[in-house]
Amino acid sequence: MWEKLGSVEPYWSVLTSDEYRISNLNEVNLEKFYMTGYDACISIVKTLERAGVINAITDVSRLEITEIGCGTGRVTKSLATYFEKVNAYDISPGNLQIAEKMIVNKNVNFCLIKHINEYENLPQTDVIYSMIVLQHNCPTVIEYMLE
Repeated sequence: MWEKLGSVEPYWSVLTSDEYRISNLNEVNLEKFYMTGYDACISIVKTLERAGVINAITDVSRLEITEIGCGTGRVTKSLATYFEKVNAYDISPGNLQIAEKMIVNKNVNFCLIKHINEYENLPQTDVIYSMIVLQHNCPTVIEYMLE
């Protein structure tokens, strides 16, 4: 299912609002789409600051983050400007292809997940981020992914 959505409605598959359907996608809507990723990135940074992981926003520039479910790079694009290294994983080849074209930062490593066992090979990282991803799986798969 996600492979198909990533090919026919890649942006809508990430944020299900009609303004992100291919038929409605224009420069304004595309910019708005990626701006929501910036807001999510800032939320991650502020959470790390509140938790005492970093002292200031600039401290994230020495951290590595792994994003599970990067989609079209909505959040990845902003993560790449703040974090030292970003590992961006997704199960949709179409979405991942868009993300790779959108994000030219050299500090991003894109990876297609083809099988659930590949989660065992994720790199050691300082932060793991995943949003609006886990709920698409059954509880046993969610548990496996988190472990």
